[in-house]
Amino acid sequence: MSVKTRHPLYLEKLEDWEVMRDTYEGERIVKEKGTKYLPPTGGMVADGMDQGKPGYEAYQAYRCRAVFHDFVRTGIEGMLGMMHREPARIELPEALEGMRDNATSKGESLQMLLRKMNEHQLRYGRYGLLLEAPDGVEVGDALPYIATYEALTIINWDDGRREQGRQRLEFVVLDETEDERDANFQWSREDKYRVLIMSDQAVTEDEENQEAPAGGVYQVAVLREGATDLNEAELIEPSIGGRTLEEIPFVFVNTKDVVTSPDEGPLLSLTNLSLAIYRLEADSLSRPRHVFRVGVDRTTDSLEAMQIPARSRCNLAADAASRLARVKKPALDGVKGTTGNSSLLVGEGPLSSVRVSVAAQPLV
Repeated sequence: MSVKTRHPLYLEKLEDWEVMRDTYEGERIVKEKGTKYLPPTGGMVADGMDQGKPGYEAYQAYRCRAVFHDFVRTGIEGMLGMMHREPARIELPEALEGMRDNATSKGESLQMLLRKMNEHQLRYGRYGLLLEAPDGVEVGDALPYIATYEALTIINWDDGRREQGRQRLEFVVLDETEDERDANFQWSREDKYRVLIMSDQAVTEDEENQEAPAGGVYQVAVLREGATDLNEAELIEPSIGGRTLEEIPFVFVNTKDVVTSPDEGPLLSLTNLSLAIYRLEADSLSRPRHVFRVGVDRTTDSLEAMQIPARSRCNLAADAASRLARVKKPALDGVKGTTGNSSLLVGEGPLSSVRVSVAAQPLV
């Protein structure tokens, strides 16, 4: 099994988490995703979506005119403002008082950590906290700190077998892939995975035929530079004052509980609504002009304007003619329009599957 393997529940929630991430980041990120959030119209596809094709150029303008409203970010920031209108009361034992203003691996206070935790609960419905302690420090000076992980980085886990009515967390994989700077000031993307495991679960190829010891202690391995399994990493046993840990010090923070199974993101419906408005505005704000040459037969999604050669016949055959607006006075002199009900129809707004045929037929 590769360290990059994803838990089935992670894969089930992944699409929702990605949508929540992108909509929270705002319009620029949503538009960069292109057709993922704003599908092209049928006419654009028919004209070709390869770069340089008419359909591609039309889609770029279509996307540029559309507006994505930051309802998700605004809603989350508003909720956080109400939740943290007053600071939380946090009581600590004297030995941990130093964590009040320096609680995380980034030096954030407990108040900041609580706000970030609530933010991720609103965004994804999930957050992860890993308790760690500095190495090589005397017990009295070893102030613990908390490393935080968002939903997308907690890729695999196993809460194991039930013992005496209680399940024990046995295995967690955290994706710590990040940009790292080298000695030449250049940045590169480096794969890095942290594996948290109980020793009675960490069986390597050399030990697979041996019986695992009962109980076990907490172990950690960091895999990078192409390593994909525990056989390629060194397992260490973190300890405080010479004492190892009998549990994995990792907590899942969901919207309703602290179990391993992820919750539904509470604002997913707002995200879907924001994307629906984005697509509707793209259609309503984009009224592309379609120029039909003589003898061209094509399908389009909008008929706002048609340039028809003078003294020619325009035949419109629409699958949904009732959705077209009747024009009492043709805009072009010398043009006769015919449809199934013998009247010139010009489209207003987006249409679905309208067939247009222009033929060079001088009127007598």
